[in-house]
Amino acid sequence: MENAGVKLMRVISGKAKGRKLKQPKTDKVRPTQDKVKEALFDIIAQKVAGAKFLDLYAGVGAVGIEALSREAGDVVFIEQKPKYIYENLQITGLTGRVYATKVATALKVLNKHQEKFDIIFLDPPYFGEEAESTLNNISTFDILTPNGLVIVEYHKSKNLSVKIGELEEVKKRFYGQTGLSFYKKVHSKS
Repeated sequence: MENAGVKLMRVISGKAKGRKLKQPKTDKVRPTQDKVKEALFDIIAQKVAGAKFLDLYAGVGAVGIEALSREAGDVVFIEQKPKYIYENLQITGLTGRVYATKVATALKVLNKHQEKFDIIFLDPPYFGEEAESTLNNISTFDILTPNGLVIVEYHKSKNLSVKIGELEEVKKRFYGQTGLSFYKKVHSKS
């Protein structure tokens, strides 16, 4: 069933499998497509259970909710307008921490509170310049666990740097117009 002005998407797997998620009917919001989300979670499947997961530019919360459904230990959502995240958490019966703020501000606060994440997912505006600056901030603020993984979703026309601060790209995949790049910390050999 569709509500006026709201399209529905779904949780792919886990305890909330099949639950419909709300999203606004607008071109300004571009949630991660199910095929990309499914491919992403196929790649990181062994790392999700029990993980501390950070969903940046969370939109409607689809990726973080998928992580919660697949038994992530804690999910933090960062989104300036989190209305749909709250609604989708309620629909699925899942619980996460939601912060209505800019990503750069959130990263500073998370660092100040010495929070560390096993998986950080970011889906910044497709044609903006936020991806590399956010990766640089993640490296600077040291909020990734030593063996953690950062995943960036972006338009395939973008060329992200292979190395940004202490982060290095270890894998890249494309699904239609969408790219996923996977980064890990570079461990110094001193």
